[in-house]
Amino acid sequence: METPTEPAPTVEPVAVEAPAPVAGDAVPADAVEELRAEGVSVYVSPNSGGEGLVVEPGVALPEIVVNDIQANSTPTAPADKSAFSAQATKEAALRLEMEKAGLSALFLTHAGEYGADGSLTGSQYVVRAFNVANARDFTAAAGDTRSTTRDGAIAAAQGLIDSNPGIQMVDLTS
Repeated sequence: METPTEPAPTVEPVAVEAPAPVAGDAVPADAVEELRAEGVSVYVSPNSGGEGLVVEPGVALPEIVVNDIQANSTPTAPADKSAFSAQATKEAALRLEMEKAGLSALFLTHAGEYGADGSLTGSQYVVRAFNVANARDFTAAAGDTRSTTRDGAIAAAQGLIDSNPGIQMVDLTS
């Protein structure tokens, strides 16, 4: 006599979700926009091949961002208008990538003064802002943060610095 066999149980496939990306995770270039569309903050260095890094806005900037800010600048003002223009072009790309990632920064740098022939005639210290929400309003109300001294520029920008305690200041003057 034969024993009836029971049908084998069916196994339902289970969808396995990848863990949510966390700050510090590397992101391949082809996944950057998809993650950004999902609300993940991804920084892409203008000096990279398009790969990104998951970042957390509002905390200390990742080393790669600070390095990019420093690489875009020099401890002194650009030597002439041409060098200034080249630096401004790089700065625009950096600012855009920081904006896409939701990152902000304040930085102390030198602002050049240029003659009619484009040569550097002098420079002053200045605190600049990348993607800082109230920076334009502050500048409109308080004026320029330029000063002949490092401490003077910081003092001129102190209200902006104080109103943005979570935004890192990067010193590019040394």
